[in-house]
Amino acid sequence: MKTVTKGNNNKSSKHSHNIHIIEQLNHPPSHVAYFNNAGKVPIPNAVQKAGENALYEESNPWVQVDQQDQSSNSSTTKQVRTLFADIIGSDSSDIAITYSTGFSLTMVAHNLRTCVLGKYKKGHKTISDVSTRKGQNHGESQAESQGDQIMILQDEMSSEVYCWQEICDQPNSNCSLLIVPHPESNDNGGWTPLIIERLENDIHGRIKVVCIPQVHWSDGSYIDLKCIGEECKKRNIIFVVDATQSVGIFPINVKAIQCHVLTASVHKVSALIQELYAL
Repeated sequence: MKTVTKGNNNKSSKHSHNIHIIEQLNHPPSHVAYFNNAGKVPIPNAVQKAGENALYEESNPWVQVDQQDQSSNSSTTKQVRTLFADIIGSDSSDIAITYSTGFSLTMVAHNLRTCVLGKYKKGHKTISDVSTRKGQNHGESQAESQGDQIMILQDEMSSEVYCWQEICDQPNSNCSLLIVPHPESNDNGGWTPLIIERLENDIHGRIKVVCIPQVHWSDGSYIDLKCIGEECKKRNIIFVVDATQSVGIFPINVKAIQCHVLTASVHKVSALIQELYAL
């Protein structure tokens, strides 16, 4: 008699599920070795089929005239929102599907420009690159010490930089970028303590927005968003997170980290794709 424990059943079930997921992925030709470095993963066949169907409907818009088709599209969108909300600990009603992370962050920046970063002074336009690690003002000039600041990290993905630069470059803008430099090799804790240090040193309350990832784009360094979120809440700072590099891989809960906005592109995250198509 062969006895199988409950634990083994779970392990076997999980193994079978992983094999099923792998079988659903497109594979390169036998003469091609594809190494994914978190750039882009193969998409499941089900995703490819959904894309083909969507392209067909865009090419033949009269197909959507059928009310049944419209109901089906609405149901699919609702399911995607619900599944993604489960991954980030959000409510499905809070999920918006957009073209890209860059598009989402641009919308966020332009909305904050009027309601948070709306203090303009004629002739005052600065971009502050905080690259020094010592000194009372972290490299700021006297002219830069009066306006609002948007905190980002050095060498971050362009989608986290250009939208804020555009806000700072607006005529009569009173905003500047506060760029946190890379941690030195002897720093303990990496990015997190550096970010908190600058928040604590902001005695005049100039920092209005913090826009950071959970995992740094260029080197993969992990950032403790929960700690940063707590500091931002204390200071009434808008907390924006780009989770493209980590969502679906590292656990993340928007309520726990207390962010105001979380954006993510899903084209490179295999775990997220597996979650969405595991049903």
